[in-house]
Amino acid sequence: MGYIVMFGKRMKQIGYQQTTSQSFESVQDRVRSAIRTEGLSIVSEINAQATFLQKLGVMFQPYLILGVCHPQTAHAVVSADPEMGHFLPCNVLVYQQGDVVHVSAVQPSVMMSLTHQPDIEQYAKEIEEKLHRIVDASII
Repeated sequence: MGYIVMFGKRMKQIGYQQTTSQSFESVQDRVRSAIRTEGLSIVSEINAQATFLQKLGVMFQPYLILGVCHPQTAHAVVSADPEMGHFLPCNVLVYQQGDVVHVSAVQPSVMMSLTHQPDIEQYAKEIEEKLHRIVDASII
């Protein structure tokens, strides 16, 4: 289930998601490959399942948060407005609930629409297209 946020009178989905019954391991491998194919880099990785077990002693489903970045675009965005760093990197989630694996990516256009800066919003749309292709390629 994705979250929807209200911007004025418009509702926008903050994440783009697909699901599959394929294994978590094979899906995360395809996510990583699709990220490389789209020219993005993984700049951070959080294995929530391992972290929760280590720090809290709590078992949790497989849950991976990949922070992805397109360095040229990130440089252009933070050069235009240093505060845009709050929205970086873009997160791609891979997690399992029961027998279903979810792949979800943040929709940068939703977050960047808060800026009311057309140049930055255009960068967000370009990256969002890449993120949609990553999600879609991951569940084939």
